[in-house]
Amino acid sequence: MPRSVGSVDERPDHGPGRRGLGVGEAEAAYDDQLDYYRSGEVEAVAAKLIDPKGRHAITFGSVRDFSVIYLLRRVDGPMEARTIDALAKCHKAPALWRDVYGVDVAIWVDERYWQRFTERQREAVVMHELLHIGQNDAGKVKLLEHSVEEFGLVVATYGQWLPELERFAEQLALFEDGKGFEVVH
Repeated sequence: MPRSVGSVDERPDHGPGRRGLGVGEAEAAYDDQLDYYRSGEVEAVAAKLIDPKGRHAITFGSVRDFSVIYLLRRVDGPMEARTIDALAKCHKAPALWRDVYGVDVAIWVDERYWQRFTERQREAVVMHELLHIGQNDAGKVKLLEHSVEEFGLVVATYGQWLPELERFAEQLALFEDGKGFEVVH
């Protein structure tokens, strides 16, 4: 099970007298004024993906070394923007969060999309954000860039013009052929 801040507890990494922010506390404090709030649903999807006995156990090995808090974000306004940044975000915690609350990473998902997503879409957006969590040589959190970064129009016009796009296309072909997940390095 990944280290998380899912319950109030005294943990040695928090130091004397420090406590993690628990789900119960967050739910009790929740009101319409909060922009972000804890989500057991997002955390459950992440736990399924990170499960050491699951199909992605190797992929998410380093994620299990960190304390991740899972949030929904209340956003007002239109749902027109459909970029992944508008849907969800992975944040490396500042030193204050680490030292006081024992949180290494925060992942949030826009609640409007989360409520409308299928289970498959929920898993995909959480997996996307989890894949940003890496580890540097000192064992600290390091946020990773996307393996593919490109505009749809460039791909539509020029196709697989970069090696990264070729590997991405190979993965899509495996999925479309019904073979499912396979790591291509």
